[in-house]
Amino acid sequence: MNAIRFFGNRIFIFFVVAVLSWNVNAQNTLSHTVQPQETVYSIAKKYKVTIQEIYNLNPSAKDTIKIGEKLRIPVKGSVNAVAQHDDEKKHVIAKGETLYGVCKKYGVSEELMMITNPGLTPQNFRVGDIIIIPSKGKLAQNVQKEDEEKYVSPMVSPKRDVLRVGLVLPLVKGGAVKYMEFYEGFLMGLLDMKKTGISVDLVVKDGSSHADVADIINSGVMKDRDLVIGGTGDDRIEAMARSLNRQTIYVVPFSSRDEVSSYGSNVYQVNSPQNQLYKDVFSAFMQQYKGYQIRLVYADNQRNDPFYNYLKQRMGSKEMDFSEVSLSDNEAWMSISEKTVIVPANQTPALARSIFNKLEKAKAQCRIFASPRWQSFNASDIKRMHKFNTTIYSSFYMDVNDSIVKDFVGRYQAWYGHQLMNSFPRYGVIGYDVARYFIRALASYGPDFLKYSYQIPSDGVQSDFKFRRRSDKNGFVNQNVFFVSYNPDGTITKTSL
Repeated sequence: MNAIRFFGNRIFIFFVVAVLSWNVNAQNTLSHTVQPQETVYSIAKKYKVTIQEIYNLNPSAKDTIKIGEKLRIPVKGSVNAVAQHDDEKKHVIAKGETLYGVCKKYGVSEELMMITNPGLTPQNFRVGDIIIIPSKGKLAQNVQKEDEEKYVSPMVSPKRDVLRVGLVLPLVKGGAVKYMEFYEGFLMGLLDMKKTGISVDLVVKDGSSHADVADIINSGVMKDRDLVIGGTGDDRIEAMARSLNRQTIYVVPFSSRDEVSSYGSNVYQVNSPQNQLYKDVFSAFMQQYKGYQIRLVYADNQRNDPFYNYLKQRMGSKEMDFSEVSLSDNEAWMSISEKTVIVPANQTPALARSIFNKLEKAKAQCRIFASPRWQSFNASDIKRMHKFNTTIYSSFYMDVNDSIVKDFVGRYQAWYGHQLMNSFPRYGVIGYDVARYFIRALASYGPDFLKYSYQIPSDGVQSDFKFRRRSDKNGFVNQNVFFVSYNPDGTITKTSL
């Protein structure tokens, strides 16, 4: 199929949604009943199978799936991947108890409590009801995702018969290839959600220059939109944000500048300013490496990684035990042990390889904690990251060996006749994830969808969404961050903080 391109024209896309019930039949398959808000993609991800495997058993699913329809799902391994909460604690709500108080008592978050008990809210917390207490350890993404997708809430009545969406990207006048890739991924997201009973009126405009954005604003074409996505350059983003109706959700997917969220209370910044993530990263780092010797490693007196400097300043202010070591200090490298964690002073492959060489020469085993760029290293470097039990933090990550990722990459190439750019992050995947999250959220809950954030599946291929408002007057910033661990056995573990 050829690439679809729309410049200033409208495309109407109709979806139907889908959720689940299951039981095992005699032929090594599960019988799954499609329910509101599900897609073939989300069903495949839930059961850890590929979309093509579902199509093979259910050929009609290639065209559409309908609520109530039964699908055959191939069984892979234990059916316990979708097991009940038989081993969970239960709690009977007593008079005077609140959701906050019970969560504090058991040491779990309100969000996880509400995901585990569909329909539970602070307002719907009734005396005598029995609720399930999730285990404290449910932090790893593979566990949390099972809970979120197991309890997909029924879709409420859409706020509008047609969801009006605007896209503003530099697509025409020499715009970078990455923005066309974002657009292509965005269209895949829309077409993937072809199952919701929602109609989308999509207007796409070129925003290559400030003059282009001024023309868009003056034309008023975006003023009636429920959702506007895009914008590059601070001046263009600010002008667009300040021109929109307050009820219009404005999603800024690219810029990570601090100022973006200050342009309006309706702004949603997808690409978090890194310094806003450091507090959460620092806390998780100290928890993960409690009891370890912390070695901050630099070379040629270069210390230009922002998190390295943040970590050094925070540990210094708290009088924590750490040491800063030069790459050329051979004596220091001889004292490395399994209870040592190394933090590099910059993100370059050159420093990474120098550290690997030093550790291999000393025949030392330790751990490494590094910045997001390390995920873009070549295969040889990645192999050595596994060897030394490396963990990175990142707002964006996708495992190229994951079946869902492989399925997306294959479909993208089939649609557009070319591969995704080898960039960090992958812009086509950002477009795909943004389309699926915001279209689904607005269609289900309207502009106040964050009140129901715990019920909105955040099943992105590369990114998840956890928006927090910076202040009453400012917009929202995506605070999601992953710890990605490259384990010595060759596996990768992605944990959402």
